[in-house]
Amino acid sequence: MIVFYGRRGFDCVCITGHIADPRWLIGKFRELLNLTIGPDQVDEYFDMIERERRCAWRKYDMLVMTGLEFNKEGLRKKTSGHRLGLDLKARIDPVRDFVEIIAQIYSQGGLAVAAHPHLMKSEWGKNTLCLWENQEVSELLSREHESATGKETR
Repeated sequence: MIVFYGRRGFDCVCITGHIADPRWLIGKFRELLNLTIGPDQVDEYFDMIERERRCAWRKYDMLVMTGLEFNKEGLRKKTSGHRLGLDLKARIDPVRDFVEIIAQIYSQGGLAVAAHPHLMKSEWGKNTLCLWENQEVSELLSREHESATGKETR
């Protein structure tokens, strides 16, 4: 990925792997399906991106950020949600609830983004409306982050 984007003149990329709460369905099937990063693989993931970050900066003057997509798969679409943490500096436990995950992302100076918080017309993607249905929580956390850091998150 670094070579592909570096050669095309990109100056920044964020690599985001999926990580699932091991108590939820996709987290329970993680080892069988190999669809997400396991809690035991997070340090290796961060180390790998750090190596790529140094290489990308040296070869292409390209900034590489570490990201994770936190997956919570409920039994219904209104209890499922995916949240991106961009520019992470350290691991965040996927067992935490979304409010705690967002607070941890912000405490690292990262950016929290709702990933596809809408109805999807795809057989491959599950509808993830938990964040859509609870927008006031995200808005509250964004305002708290802005007042604490002076940085706008929207």
